[in-house]
Amino acid sequence: MLIQLAALQSALAGRLAIPPAVSEPQAPGKLVTAEVVGEAMSMRTDRVYELARTRRIPSIRIGRAMRFDLQAVRDALSSLSVSASKRTTACDVSEQRQKEKMRHGNDS
Repeated sequence: MLIQLAALQSALAGRLAIPPAVSEPQAPGKLVTAEVVGEAMSMRTDRVYELARTRRIPSIRIGRAMRFDLQAVRDALSSLSVSASKRTTACDVSEQRQKEKMRHGNDS
C-alpha cells in the first residue's frame, strides 16, 4: 500500500510542477491579470480567482479589479505543493500506526 502511495505521489509531483515563466519576462513586482496568471500556471481563470479568494495565492485589489505579482504567485503555489506532499506523508504515518495497533491488538 505504501509503495502504491509513493508511486502516486511521485506521479502527482510531476503534474504539480510549476511551468516555466510566460514567454515575455516579467519585471519584479509587475502586476498582471488573472488571465496572465492562468496562462502562465496552466490553469483556468476562475481557479486563479478562487485561490486568491481563499488567500492561497497573494493578490491585490485595485478598485473592483484584482491583480497579481506573478513571481509571488509562483512562490505561493510551490509552497502549496510542498505542504500537500507533507500532508500525504503524515497520512501515511497515521495509517501505518493504525495498522500496527490493529496487529498488536489481535496478538493479545
